[in-house]
Amino acid sequence: FVLLEALRLVELPARLLGIDLRDDVIASSRERAEAIGFGDRSEFRATRLEALDAEQLTDALGGPVDLALALHACDTATDAALALAITSGASAILAVPCCQAELARQLEQPLGELLVPALVEQGLLRRGLGELLTDALRIEVLEACGYSVTALEFVDSEHTPKNLLIRAHRRHRGAVDRGAWRLEGVVERCRRLGLDPALLRRLASPS
Repeated sequence: FVLLEALRLVELPARLLGIDLRDDVIASSRERAEAIGFGDRSEFRATRLEALDAEQLTDALGGPVDLALALHACDTATDAALALAITSGASAILAVPCCQAELARQLEQPLGELLVPALVEQGLLRRGLGELLTDALRIEVLEACGYSVTALEFVDSEHTPKNLLIRAHRRHRGAVDRGAWRLEGVVERCRRLGLDPALLRRLASPS
């Protein structure tokens, strides 16, 4: 809503599509939108990101996706948001990851022996390594799919430890061309590390 207001103030038309699994969040979002005069420029759906595709986003927004926002989407929900943004050709992506647990579960002892054993033996360090690997691979995937990417701290750590912002800007306009993606290097790196990240699995799907 703040973003819609900022765009309204500079006379840029915008339409918002909000997605969340919780019905109560969707209901309160609809109520708030009507109360502040954004009801005609916003739509909210209680559904899984995986249930949506690029065509549905275009239909809902009345045009191509300019900006995709994912704030503290838990674990692989961030991957679902990134995959949907990439396949939709979003011009810009702002993602704040949260609870990156998937790869921490996949880390095996050989990786620890290659680096430092305690990195996979100690639970706290294992989770930290999993978070770093998850977000580093997300950045690498975005770059392989045609985005320029920056990782930065967007709020001070005294407010929340989940303060990493992945900021991506698509380098080329036009239709999404999967043939131009360069994911082979990421796939090979993950194979050597024994990792199978959700974002790669989603982008490998033809849908």
